[in-house]
Amino acid sequence: MAIASIPVSTSLVLVLDYGLNSAGKIQTKERVFKSLNPDSTNDNVYATSQILLGLQEKTSIAVQRRDVVELSSQ
Repeated sequence: MAIASIPVSTSLVLVLDYGLNSAGKIQTKERVFKSLNPDSTNDNVYATSQILLGLQEKTSIAVQRRDVVELSSQ
C-alpha cells in the first residue's frame, strides 16, 4: 500500500534571541508567518526570511520552515 503526502500548509518561523533569563538560559521567541505557498522552494523561503530579519531588532537564532502534510493511502 502506497502512502501519499498531500501538502496542507507551510509556515516560515523566525526564532529570535531575547537575551538571558534570571537562570542564565537563553530566552527565545518565535515569529510565525503562516500561509506560505507549499510549493515555495527552500531558496525562496530563506530569501524571504532574510528580508524579514532585516526588519527585526533582535538577533536571529534560527530560520525554520514548517510543512504540514496529510497522509493518505492510495
